[in-house]
Amino acid sequence: MLKYANTDTVCFHESDPKALVRLQAEHWDPLLDWVQERFGTRPSVAFDTLATSQPPKLMDALKSHLHELTPLELAALEKSLHLTKSIFLSLALLHGRMTVAEAMDAAWVETKAQIETWGEVEDSHDVGWAELGRELGAVRMAAVRSDETKSSA
Repeated sequence: MLKYANTDTVCFHESDPKALVRLQAEHWDPLLDWVQERFGTRPSVAFDTLATSQPPKLMDALKSHLHELTPLELAALEKSLHLTKSIFLSLALLHGRMTVAEAMDAAWVETKAQIETWGEVEDSHDVGWAELGRELGAVRMAAVRSDETKSSA
């Protein structure tokens, strides 16, 4: 899972179109701030490029953190990672830093920008949105369950 940090969706920002830039700033910048606060290093962000690598200090902190997670938390994290293409977003959801609705908005920044520009494709975007909510809701519930199990141990 650690390898996803270097290709994390929220670390690749664009300078155009304006709708995308606005949504990235609105949904991803607070998430990047949280990562810096939680792990002590801000993720590297690439603008209009296809490559970046994360600071070694951040990678070490992420590796250490992943080793602390329970099997249920790891399974939930993996599910979220595949849905959102973001380890940072997935960790924020897992730890209750983001609600399911906030995670959905952050995960769909590109799609929402496309919808603003070109319109919604009926029976596609709406179905995908509902499915994302169901799946990320399950991820969050697994995290809550894991927290309850840890508390009672």
